[in-house]
Amino acid sequence: MSSRSVCQALRSIKSKKSAVPDPVTSVIWKDFAFELAPVISDLYNSLLREGCLPDDVKESIVHLIPKSITNDLRPLTLTSQLAKVLEGITLESIFKQVVNLD
Repeated sequence: MSSRSVCQALRSIKSKKSAVPDPVTSVIWKDFAFELAPVISDLYNSLLREGCLPDDVKESIVHLIPKSITNDLRPLTLTSQLAKVLEGITLESIFKQVVNLD
């Protein structure tokens, strides 16, 4: 994955959304996208080559929120910004390959 696409993904982070339990705030990811993009791009490419994903990226916090009408619970998952960016980049590349299967 190129640094440019990672930079675009970082710049598209919505910094006004509620904060997730992440040591780095979404404002920092967005404001320093240009500086962080090459590092994250190298990290992403090495993760693909090695075929593994660190546990820190896979962790999420799940809260069960009661539904208002029924007694059911619905999960609310809080995931780190880095995991969301890596997920979005992966989905984008997979989507491009699936669309071009004609």
